[in-house]
Amino acid sequence: MGKNKVPKERVAEPRRNKAYYPQYRSAIHRIFETFATMKLNKKHLDLLQRTPFWNLFKSFIDKSYDYSKTKKNDDT
Repeated sequence: MGKNKVPKERVAEPRRNKAYYPQYRSAIHRIFETFATMKLNKKHLDLLQRTPFWNLFKSFIDKSYDYSKTKKNDDT
């Protein structure tokens, strides 16, 4: 009655004449902007110190983070 259909295997077609540009995604700058606008009290800071990311958060809070030096660059 019913035959079992075997699905056809799809093969990706090569994209000719298209350059591949790797994409790097990061929300670090957004986090920095968020920390710049937040008003943290001592309890907040105590809780943040318990996280493994405290050194990163501290650089945001102290505004010692330089976004221009942390951009991804393929030339290096």
